[in-house]
Amino acid sequence: LPFIAARSAHSATRRASGECRPRLARRLARLVRPLRGDPTIIGGRRLQAGNRASPGEHAASRVSHEEAVTVDNLVCREMLWPDEIEQMLSIRNAIFPPICREDWMRYPTNTASMAFLHGIAIGAIPLDQRPFQVAPGRIIDTAFEHAVGTRSDFRSRGVGGAMIDAAREFLCERAEALMVYRGGERTPGYRFYEKSGHTDLIYMRPMTWRPQQQRPESVALGGLDECLALQPELLRVFNAAFGGYGGFRPRAIGYWEMALSDMIFTVIPQEILFARYPAEGDLQAYCIATIRTGARASEQISIMELAGITEDGVREVLRGVGAEAAGRGWS
Repeated sequence: LPFIAARSAHSATRRASGECRPRLARRLARLVRPLRGDPTIIGGRRLQAGNRASPGEHAASRVSHEEAVTVDNLVCREMLWPDEIEQMLSIRNAIFPPICREDWMRYPTNTASMAFLHGIAIGAIPLDQRPFQVAPGRIIDTAFEHAVGTRSDFRSRGVGGAMIDAAREFLCERAEALMVYRGGERTPGYRFYEKSGHTDLIYMRPMTWRPQQQRPESVALGGLDECLALQPELLRVFNAAFGGYGGFRPRAIGYWEMALSDMIFTVIPQEILFARYPAEGDLQAYCIATIRTGARASEQISIMELAGITEDGVREVLRGVGAEAAGRGWS
Protein backbone atom coordinates (compact mmCIF):
# COMPACT_ATOMS: atom_id res chain seq x y z
CA LEU A 1 0.00 0.00 0.00
CA PRO A 2 2.27 2.83 -1.24
CA PHE A 3 0.22 5.60 0.34
CA ILE A 4 0.63 4.20 3.86
CA ALA A 5 4.19 3.07 3.28
CA ALA A 6 5.27 6.45 1.96
CA ARG A 7 3.81 8.27 4.92
CA SER A 8 5.32 5.75 7.33
CA ALA A 9 8.77 6.20 5.80
CA HIS A 10 8.37 9.96 6.05
CA SER A 11 7.39 9.61 9.71
CA ALA A 12 10.44 7.45 10.42
CA THR A 13 12.69 10.03 8.79
CA ARG A 14 11.19 12.75 10.96
CA ARG A 15 11.79 10.72 14.13
CA ALA A 16 15.38 9.91 13.11
CA SER A 17 16.13 13.60 12.61
CA GLY A 18 14.74 14.41 16.06
CA GLU A 19 11.72 16.30 14.70
CA CYS A 20 8.80 14.92 16.63
CA ARG A 21 6.46 17.78 17.44
CA PRO A 22 2.88 17.11 18.58
CA ARG A 23 0.37 17.42 15.75
CA LEU A 24 -3.28 18.40 15.92
CA ALA A 25 -4.53 15.09 14.62
CA ARG A 26 -3.51 12.07 12.61
CA ARG A 27 -5.38 9.36 10.81
CA LEU A 28 -4.12 5.94 11.81
CA ALA A 29 -4.70 2.94 9.62
CA ARG A 30 -4.49 -0.76 10.30
CA LEU A 31 -4.62 -3.34 7.57
CA VAL A 32 -7.56 -5.72 7.88
CA ARG A 33 -6.59 -7.88 4.94
CA PRO A 34 -3.75 -7.54 2.45
CA LEU A 35 -4.19 -5.67 -0.79
CA ARG A 36 -3.39 -7.54 -3.96
CA GLY A 37 0.35 -8.11 -4.12
CA ASP A 38 0.90 -7.30 -0.43
CA PRO A 39 1.17 -10.39 1.77
CA THR A 40 1.50 -8.47 5.04
CA ILE A 41 -1.17 -8.40 7.74
CA ILE A 42 -0.38 -6.64 11.00
CA GLY A 43 -0.64 -9.38 13.60
CA GLY A 44 -2.60 -9.48 16.82
CA ARG A 45 -4.19 -11.77 19.37
CA ARG A 46 -6.97 -13.98 18.08
CA LEU A 47 -9.85 -14.00 20.54
CA GLN A 48 -13.36 -15.42 20.52
CA ALA A 49 -14.69 -13.33 17.66
CA GLY A 50 -17.80 -14.68 16.02
CA ASN A 51 -19.50 -16.00 19.17
CA ARG A 52 -23.11 -15.05 18.47
CA ALA A 53 -24.46 -15.55 22.00
CA SER A 54 -27.45 -13.33 22.67
CA PRO A 55 -27.28 -10.81 25.53
CA GLY A 56 -29.90 -12.73 27.51
CA GLU A 57 -28.24 -16.11 27.18
CA HIS A 58 -26.22 -15.70 30.38
CA ALA A 59 -27.77 -15.55 33.84
CA ALA A 60 -25.35 -12.92 35.18
CA SER A 61 -26.97 -9.50 35.51
CA ARG A 62 -23.82 -7.63 36.51
CA VAL A 63 -20.06 -8.03 36.24
CA SER A 64 -17.60 -7.36 39.04
CA HIS A 65 -14.80 -4.96 38.15
CA GLU A 66 -12.42 -7.17 40.14
CA GLU A 67 -12.93 -10.13 37.82
CA ALA A 68 -9.97 -10.90 35.59
CA VAL A 69 -10.53 -10.23 31.90
CA THR A 70 -9.01 -13.21 30.07
CA VAL A 71 -9.32 -14.96 26.75
CA ASP A 72 -11.46 -17.58 28.50
CA ASN A 73 -14.27 -15.32 29.70
CA LEU A 74 -14.12 -12.29 27.37
CA VAL A 75 -16.13 -12.49 24.16
CA CYS A 76 -15.47 -9.88 21.48
CA ARG A 77 -17.59 -9.93 18.34
CA GLU A 78 -19.71 -7.85 15.98
CA MET A 79 -22.79 -6.13 17.39
CA LEU A 80 -26.09 -7.85 16.50
CA TRP A 81 -28.18 -5.41 14.45
CA PRO A 82 -30.56 -4.08 15.70
CA ASP A 83 -30.92 -6.11 18.92
CA GLU A 84 -27.77 -4.80 20.63
CA ILE A 85 -27.88 -1.15 19.58
CA GLU A 86 -29.04 -0.05 23.05
CA GLN A 87 -26.21 -1.97 24.74
CA MET A 88 -23.65 -0.42 22.41
CA LEU A 89 -25.08 3.07 23.00
CA SER A 90 -25.06 2.56 26.77
CA ILE A 91 -21.26 2.22 26.59
CA ARG A 92 -20.79 5.00 24.06
CA ASN A 93 -23.13 7.53 25.67
CA ALA A 94 -21.54 7.12 29.09
CA ILE A 95 -18.30 8.53 27.63
CA PHE A 96 -19.25 10.80 24.71
CA PRO A 97 -22.05 13.28 23.93
CA PRO A 98 -25.12 11.05 23.66
CA ILE A 99 -27.01 9.95 20.58
CA CYS A 100 -30.23 7.93 20.45
CA ARG A 101 -31.25 4.73 18.70
CA GLU A 102 -32.96 6.71 15.93
CA ASP A 103 -29.69 8.55 15.20
CA TRP A 104 -27.85 5.26 14.82
CA MET A 105 -30.58 3.65 12.71
CA ARG A 106 -30.10 6.35 10.05
CA TYR A 107 -26.85 4.60 9.05
CA PRO A 108 -27.62 0.92 8.34
CA THR A 109 -24.09 0.22 7.07
CA ASN A 110 -22.61 1.14 10.46
CA THR A 111 -21.67 -1.64 12.83
CA ALA A 112 -19.67 -2.04 16.03
CA SER A 113 -17.17 -4.31 17.69
CA MET A 114 -18.32 -5.15 21.21
CA ALA A 115 -16.83 -6.81 24.28
CA PHE A 116 -18.96 -8.97 26.57
CA LEU A 117 -18.14 -10.49 29.94
CA HIS A 118 -20.69 -13.15 30.93
CA GLY A 119 -23.11 -11.62 28.42
CA ILE A 120 -22.78 -8.07 29.82
CA ALA A 121 -21.45 -5.39 27.46
CA ILE A 122 -18.28 -3.77 28.82
CA GLY A 123 -16.87 -2.15 25.66
CA ALA A 124 -17.81 -0.95 22.19
CA ILE A 125 -16.13 0.46 19.09
CA PRO A 126 -18.67 1.91 16.62
CA LEU A 127 -17.50 1.43 13.03
CA ASP A 128 -18.45 3.55 10.02
CA GLN A 129 -17.94 1.58 6.81
CA ARG A 130 -17.03 3.81 3.87
CA PRO A 131 -14.97 3.85 0.64
CA PHE A 132 -11.67 5.71 0.77
CA GLN A 133 -9.33 6.89 -1.99
CA VAL A 134 -5.77 6.02 -0.98
CA ALA A 135 -4.20 6.99 -4.31
CA PRO A 136 -5.37 8.23 -7.73
CA GLY A 137 -7.76 5.61 -9.07
CA ARG A 138 -7.28 3.38 -6.02
CA ILE A 139 -10.39 3.21 -3.83
CA ILE A 140 -10.59 0.72 -0.98
CA ASP A 141 -13.31 -0.25 1.50
CA THR A 142 -12.54 0.90 5.03
CA ALA A 143 -14.07 0.95 8.49
CA PHE A 144 -13.54 4.11 10.55
CA GLU A 145 -13.42 3.68 14.31
CA HIS A 146 -15.07 6.40 16.37
CA ALA A 147 -16.26 6.91 19.95
CA VAL A 148 -14.09 3.99 21.14
CA GLY A 149 -15.00 3.18 24.73
CA THR A 150 -14.62 0.64 27.53
CA ARG A 151 -16.52 0.65 30.79
CA SER A 152 -14.46 2.62 33.32
CA ASP A 153 -13.91 -0.32 35.68
CA PHE A 154 -12.44 -2.45 32.88
CA ARG A 155 -10.00 -0.05 31.25
CA SER A 156 -6.28 -0.80 30.77
CA ARG A 157 -6.98 -4.54 30.75
CA GLY A 158 -6.69 -5.27 27.05
CA VAL A 159 -10.40 -5.01 26.26
CA GLY A 160 -9.90 -2.32 23.60
CA GLY A 161 -7.20 -4.31 21.84
CA ALA A 162 -9.40 -7.40 21.91
CA MET A 163 -12.23 -5.49 20.23
CA ILE A 164 -9.80 -4.28 17.52
CA ASP A 165 -8.72 -7.87 16.92
CA ALA A 166 -12.35 -8.98 16.67
CA ALA A 167 -13.13 -6.21 14.19
CA ARG A 168 -10.22 -7.29 12.05
CA GLU A 169 -11.70 -10.78 11.87
CA PHE A 170 -15.38 -10.04 11.22
CA LEU A 171 -14.55 -7.25 8.74
CA CYS A 172 -12.02 -9.25 6.75
CA GLU A 173 -14.40 -9.70 3.81
CA ARG A 174 -15.83 -6.18 3.95
CA ALA A 175 -12.88 -3.84 4.52
CA GLU A 176 -9.21 -3.54 3.65
CA ALA A 177 -8.27 -1.17 6.47
CA LEU A 178 -9.38 0.08 9.87
CA MET A 179 -8.90 3.82 10.24
CA VAL A 180 -9.31 6.45 12.94
CA TYR A 181 -8.74 10.17 13.46
CA ARG A 182 -6.71 10.71 16.60
CA GLY A 183 -4.77 13.61 18.10
CA GLY A 184 -2.39 13.81 21.05
CA GLU A 185 0.40 11.54 19.85
CA ARG A 186 2.01 11.43 23.31
CA THR A 187 -1.18 10.40 25.12
CA PRO A 188 -2.21 6.91 26.30
CA GLY A 189 -5.11 6.98 23.83
CA TYR A 190 -2.75 7.53 20.92
CA ARG A 191 -0.36 4.82 22.12
CA PHE A 192 -3.31 2.42 22.31
CA TYR A 193 -3.73 2.66 18.53
CA GLU A 194 -0.01 2.21 17.93
CA LYS A 195 0.03 -0.90 20.11
CA SER A 196 -2.98 -2.34 18.31
CA GLY A 197 -1.20 -2.18 14.95
CA HIS A 198 -2.28 1.19 13.52
CA THR A 199 0.17 3.20 11.42
CA ASP A 200 0.49 6.95 10.88
CA LEU A 201 -1.07 7.90 7.58
CA ILE A 202 -2.00 11.59 7.30
CA TYR A 203 -1.01 14.59 9.40
CA MET A 204 -3.36 17.54 9.87
CA ARG A 205 -1.70 20.89 10.53
CA PRO A 206 -3.56 23.81 12.15
CA MET A 207 -3.29 27.28 10.64
CA THR A 208 -4.47 30.52 12.24
CA TRP A 209 -4.48 33.99 10.74
CA ARG A 210 -5.98 37.37 11.56
CA PRO A 211 -8.31 38.25 8.69
CA GLN A 212 -9.48 41.61 7.42
CA GLN A 213 -13.08 42.67 7.98
CA GLN A 214 -13.80 43.69 4.40
CA ARG A 215 -15.20 40.82 2.34
CA PRO A 216 -14.16 40.65 -1.32
CA GLU A 217 -17.00 41.60 -3.65
CA SER A 218 -16.08 38.63 -5.84
CA VAL A 219 -17.05 36.18 -3.07
CA ALA A 220 -20.61 35.17 -2.16
CA LEU A 221 -21.47 33.70 1.23
CA GLY A 222 -24.36 31.37 1.93
CA GLY A 223 -25.32 28.35 3.96
CA LEU A 224 -26.27 24.71 3.55
CA ASP A 225 -28.92 25.28 0.87
CA GLU A 226 -26.57 27.29 -1.34
CA CYS A 227 -23.91 24.61 -0.96
CA LEU A 228 -26.15 21.68 -1.87
CA ALA A 229 -27.59 23.52 -4.87
CA LEU A 230 -24.12 23.55 -6.46
CA GLN A 231 -23.17 19.88 -6.03
CA PRO A 232 -22.36 19.27 -9.73
CA GLU A 233 -20.04 22.30 -9.67
CA LEU A 234 -18.50 21.23 -6.35
CA LEU A 235 -17.74 17.82 -7.85
CA ARG A 236 -16.06 19.38 -10.90
CA VAL A 237 -13.86 21.70 -8.83
CA PHE A 238 -12.99 19.09 -6.19
CA ASN A 239 -11.91 16.52 -8.77
CA ALA A 240 -9.85 19.11 -10.62
CA ALA A 241 -8.06 20.04 -7.39
CA PHE A 242 -7.66 16.65 -5.69
CA GLY A 243 -8.42 13.88 -8.20
CA GLY A 244 -4.70 13.23 -8.58
CA TYR A 245 -4.21 12.59 -4.86
CA GLY A 246 -5.36 10.22 -2.12
CA GLY A 247 -6.51 10.63 1.46
CA PHE A 248 -10.25 11.26 1.25
CA ARG A 249 -13.65 9.75 0.66
CA PRO A 250 -14.47 9.76 -3.08
CA ARG A 251 -16.84 12.53 -4.08
CA ALA A 252 -20.05 12.10 -6.09
CA ILE A 253 -23.37 13.85 -6.47
CA GLY A 254 -25.12 13.39 -3.14
CA TYR A 255 -21.89 13.20 -1.13
CA TRP A 256 -22.22 16.68 0.38
CA GLU A 257 -25.84 16.16 1.38
CA MET A 258 -24.82 12.98 3.16
CA ALA A 259 -21.67 14.41 4.76
CA LEU A 260 -23.31 17.60 6.02
CA SER A 261 -26.09 15.65 7.74
CA ASP A 262 -23.71 13.15 9.34
CA MET A 263 -24.08 11.96 12.93
CA ILE A 264 -21.39 14.40 14.08
CA PHE A 265 -23.85 17.24 13.45
CA THR A 266 -26.22 15.58 15.93
CA VAL A 267 -23.48 15.17 18.52
CA ILE A 268 -22.07 18.67 17.92
CA PRO A 269 -24.65 21.01 16.30
CA GLN A 270 -23.02 23.31 13.76
CA GLU A 271 -23.97 26.11 11.42
CA ILE A 272 -22.84 25.57 7.82
CA LEU A 273 -21.06 28.44 6.06
CA PHE A 274 -20.48 28.27 2.31
CA ALA A 275 -18.23 30.65 0.36
CA ARG A 276 -17.91 30.60 -3.43
CA TYR A 277 -15.75 32.38 -5.99
CA PRO A 278 -16.73 34.08 -8.16
CA ALA A 279 -20.02 35.27 -6.73
CA GLU A 280 -21.72 34.42 -10.02
CA GLY A 281 -20.87 32.35 -13.08
CA ASP A 282 -18.78 29.20 -13.34
CA LEU A 283 -17.43 28.10 -9.96
CA GLN A 284 -13.64 28.35 -9.60
CA ALA A 285 -13.20 27.86 -5.84
CA TYR A 286 -15.30 27.16 -2.77
CA CYS A 287 -15.00 26.71 0.97
CA ILE A 288 -17.31 24.78 3.30
CA ALA A 289 -16.90 25.79 6.94
CA THR A 290 -18.72 25.22 10.21
CA ILE A 291 -19.45 27.17 13.37
CA ARG A 292 -20.30 25.21 16.51
CA THR A 293 -23.59 26.13 18.16
CA GLY A 294 -25.54 24.99 21.20
CA ALA A 295 -23.88 23.80 24.40
CA ARG A 296 -20.46 23.52 22.71
CA ALA A 297 -20.64 26.82 20.84
CA SER A 298 -17.30 28.40 19.94
CA GLU A 299 -16.24 31.73 18.52
CA GLN A 300 -14.34 30.36 15.57
CA ILE A 301 -14.93 29.16 12.05
CA SER A 302 -13.54 25.74 11.14
CA ILE A 303 -12.82 25.02 7.49
CA MET A 304 -14.07 21.56 6.55
CA GLU A 305 -13.39 21.55 2.81
CA LEU A 306 -11.51 23.94 0.54
CA ALA A 307 -10.98 23.41 -3.18
CA GLY A 308 -10.17 25.53 -6.20
CA ILE A 309 -8.91 25.35 -9.75
CA THR A 310 -6.94 28.61 -9.38
CA GLU A 311 -4.78 29.94 -6.56
CA ASP A 312 -6.47 33.32 -6.81
CA GLY A 313 -9.86 31.69 -6.28
CA VAL A 314 -8.69 29.82 -3.18
CA ARG A 315 -7.18 33.01 -1.79
CA GLU A 316 -10.41 34.93 -2.35
CA VAL A 317 -12.71 32.42 -0.65
CA LEU A 318 -10.35 32.29 2.33
CA ARG A 319 -10.51 36.08 2.53
CA GLY A 320 -14.29 35.88 2.41
CA VAL A 321 -14.50 33.35 5.24
CA GLY A 322 -11.96 35.33 7.27
CA ALA A 323 -13.98 38.52 6.81
CA GLU A 324 -17.05 36.70 8.13
CA ALA A 325 -15.13 35.74 11.28
CA ALA A 326 -13.85 39.27 11.72
CA GLY A 327 -17.35 40.67 11.15
CA ARG A 328 -18.60 38.53 14.06
CA GLY A 329 -15.93 40.01 16.27
CA TRP A 330 -13.67 36.96 16.26
CA SER A 331 -9.97 37.44 15.75
